[in-house]
Amino acid sequence: LWATNIPKCWGRVTVYNAGAATLVDGCNISAVVVSGDDLLITLASGLDNGNYTVIPTVHGTNGNVASPNLVASTQFSIRLFNVGLGTQLVLSSGNPRVISFLVFGRQT
Repeated sequence: LWATNIPKCWGRVTVYNAGAATLVDGCNISAVVVSGDDLLITLASGLDNGNYTVIPTVHGTNGNVASPNLVASTQFSIRLFNVGLGTQLVLSSGNPRVISFLVFGRQT
């Protein structure tokens, strides 16, 4: 194993229909909030730069995918999309959603 191939952050978040986000479990996370229709994750300890990878997953929803957006070396967001309709999902309404993610990158 090398320092660059070890996950720097991981988490599992539940987003409820009122737009509240709850961190179920994770590592190196200082905050999870719903911002507009994005789930915004703030790292407790940032990465060296903005060149990192987020691997998101949305659980239990057929036809929905999660897409990451790198905001800064300390923050990223995740958006959910319905592939069949081609639309972004509204996180503040509908059934609760469970989103998991892994982060890889340089952190010295």
